[in-house]
Amino acid sequence: MMASQRTHSLPIHINGDVLEKNPKFSQLLRILSSRLAPDGVTVNTKKELEMAQKTVQLARQGWLMNHIPCHELRELVTEMELKSVEGSLGLEEEQLTEVLSQAMAFSELPDYLSLPSTPSQSLNLFGLSLEDLHRHNPTKHHTAAIQKAVLPMLEDRLIKKYHDLYDFFSPLKDDRQVDEDFSLPRLVEDKKQQLSREKATLQKCEKRRKDSFLLYYQSLLECLSSMERIVAYHKLEVQSVSVSVALDWMEAWCVANCTKAKLTFLQLDSDTYTPETVAALKMIRCHLDKAIRDSQRELAMTTQQVSTYRAVGAEFKLLVDEYTKLKKEIDDCTWGLQQFGPTEESKD
Repeated sequence: MMASQRTHSLPIHINGDVLEKNPKFSQLLRILSSRLAPDGVTVNTKKELEMAQKTVQLARQGWLMNHIPCHELRELVTEMELKSVEGSLGLEEEQLTEVLSQAMAFSELPDYLSLPSTPSQSLNLFGLSLEDLHRHNPTKHHTAAIQKAVLPMLEDRLIKKYHDLYDFFSPLKDDRQVDEDFSLPRLVEDKKQQLSREKATLQKCEKRRKDSFLLYYQSLLECLSSMERIVAYHKLEVQSVSVSVALDWMEAWCVANCTKAKLTFLQLDSDTYTPETVAALKMIRCHLDKAIRDSQRELAMTTQQVSTYRAVGAEFKLLVDEYTKLKKEIDDCTWGLQQFGPTEESKD
């Protein structure tokens, strides 16, 4: 029977007939499955990787266990300093705030002492050592008193945050008592798994939505293409015929209007130029032609006289200037006599 089956722990599928025909190949697969992990690395490497992951996880847990109280202590000091500025702290609380600030400052100083200068050696800041810091630490004698005063406060704050986190991740829980089944890490892990499942579901929905949108988009493109074909082969063809007919009609209408305008002009001419009007216009033309001929004769005579005068030359110009001068003197004398009064001849 030709059936596909999974071989041992390796993620491969081989036909059963192939394994029956090649027994050494099946033996090789068994040897490989004993030496290789499902992801392809060797078993020893897989164990070392798991050990390294556990070591990193333990180191991370240890760091978090030290970081959480330190972070909470910083928040406590910050809140107490703010209350001190507002003036709502008592004398003992202010002293505790000052001692805590100094203690935290001296606890952070060792991290800044080492200054790497070369790969082989390092220098200390201002030549100080851990013994110098410990010797000049003003809070080293108050460590027990500080722990006695601060540890209950930190414990209360952490418990409160613990309950707040539980209420946040499990808002439907009514009682605030910690029971045997209560485990915040397990609850957070369940929430993370739930969020991962919901995220995977959302991704699938998003993929389906994108696929459906793509299908819808392709359908729209096909519809638009069909509409373009319909418009190109049907509507535009009918429209071209309609436009052609409209153009022919407008051309005929323009020709008819032009003919009507010409007929109107001819009718106006016919009504204006009657036989009597034409006869009168002919008589007027005859008089005008005679006047034009007379004017032309006078123009010719005048032109001839001017030419004669011009032929005389400079003497004619002197005569003209003398005539103009005498004419002006006569006009001046006439004006002077008129100013003295009318003469006898003018009275007669």
